[in-house]
Amino acid sequence: MFFAIAAAGLFASCTSDDNFDAGAVVEQNVNDGLVPIQIGVGKVASVQTRGTGTVGSLTDSADNVWNKQIVNVFMFKKDSLRLALTDLSDPTPLYNDVTFFTPDGVLSNRAIDLTNAVKYYPTTDKFDFWGYRLDDAVRLDTIAGINRKDSTRAVLPFRIDGSQDVMVAKAVPSHDDTLALGTDKVNRAYSAYAARNNVQPNLEFKHLLTRLSFKIIAGNNEAMDPTTGIFVDSISIESKTTGKLIVAYTPKDTLAAMDDTTNLKNRIIWDNNIKSELFLKQRAEHAVDTRVDSLNLVKLDSIQPNSTTVGRSVGEALLVAPDNSYKIKVYMHQYKPTSEGGQNVKKMVFTAPDVVKINTAGTEPFKRGYSYEVLIKLYGLSPIEVTTTLTGWMNGGTIEITPEDDAFNEQN
Repeated sequence: MFFAIAAAGLFASCTSDDNFDAGAVVEQNVNDGLVPIQIGVGKVASVQTRGTGTVGSLTDSADNVWNKQIVNVFMFKKDSLRLALTDLSDPTPLYNDVTFFTPDGVLSNRAIDLTNAVKYYPTTDKFDFWGYRLDDAVRLDTIAGINRKDSTRAVLPFRIDGSQDVMVAKAVPSHDDTLALGTDKVNRAYSAYAARNNVQPNLEFKHLLTRLSFKIIAGNNEAMDPTTGIFVDSISIESKTTGKLIVAYTPKDTLAAMDDTTNLKNRIIWDNNIKSELFLKQRAEHAVDTRVDSLNLVKLDSIQPNSTTVGRSVGEALLVAPDNSYKIKVYMHQYKPTSEGGQNVKKMVFTAPDVVKINTAGTEPFKRGYSYEVLIKLYGLSPIEVTTTLTGWMNGGTIEITPEDDAFNEQN
C-alpha cells in the first residue's frame, strides 16, 4: 500500500502544483515510514502596552504564557483552501476546524488534539496550517468545518460580548526551519519531507481586538468610606460586536494580501457600524480550569476605591473592536444616611453621563493587539455643611470730646 501511494503521488506531480517534483518522492523509501504531524503553538503575541478573558499578558511579562486555552486548526493544501486528506484510500480531512488544547504555563510547546489522535503527513504534497481562537463567542454560522467559504478565503461569522480574546495564526517557517531545510527546499514546509528534517508547523497567535483594563481611584476620602462611600457596580463600553473572521485565505485574496504579521487589519470584517453595550466581568473566585473558557468570567461584584493615590484594579478587562474612541458608562451607588446618627441608609444609584468618551493621547486610534489602562477617579457625595462665620467689627479708634471743644459749645 505504501508504494502504491508513492507511485500515485509521482504521477500526480506531473499535473498539480500542490505536489512535489518527482525527486521528492524518490528521496522517500520504505524505511522512512509515515511521519506524524506535530502542531506546535508558538508564543502568544503579547499585547504591546500593558470568554476566558485575556490570553497571555504584557510583552516580556512572566505571565505571558498559555494556560490550556482552546484553539482551532485547519490544514489545507499549500496556497489553497482544499482540505488536506488522510490519503488516496481514505478521503477523511486531517484537520478541519479541529479543536486543540494549548500548553499549560509555558510560552511555546506542542498543542494537543482533544481526541489525542495521532495523524500522519500524506506521502506527497505540502500544506498550510491555520489557527484561530474565538473562545465562546457566538458563531453565527453553524455549518461544520469551513464556514461560508469561497475560492479565496474561509470566513467565520461571530458575535463577541467583551470577554473573548479573538486571535489568529498561520504557521510560517522560522529562520531555524530555513537552516534545517536549506533555502532551496524551505518551500517544502510543511510536509513529510520537512517533518523528517524536524520542521513542524508552529502557530504564533496574534490578538485582533483592543484590550481595555480599568482601575478606580478615590478623589476624596468620602468616596472610600466603607458605609457611605461610593461603590462601582458595573462598567460598560460601546463596541462593534458582530463580524466575519477571515480564518484563512489564498494569495489571490487581494484584501487579505494587504495584511501583515503586525497589523492584521483585514482579518476581521466588522458588520456596519452597529454597536452594543459590553459589560466588564470578573474572574470567578474559585475558577481554576480555564479550559471551560469564559464560563470562568462572572458578573462584576460591587467594588470601592481604596486609595486617593493608587488605582484599584476592577474586573478582568474588556476586549473590544479597535476604534477611534469609546463611549463609557460607569454604574455606581452610594448609601446616604437618612436619619439622625447615620444608622439608616438609603441606596442611591446613579450613572455617569453616556456622552463620556475616552480617547488615546493625541489623535491615534485604539489599536488591535494593544492594551490600554483606563483610570476612573470617583468622588463620593459630601454632606452639606452650613457654616456661620462672624466677621468682627473694625476698630475705628477713640473720639474724645470736651466742653472746651468748639463743636461741643456749638451743639449746646
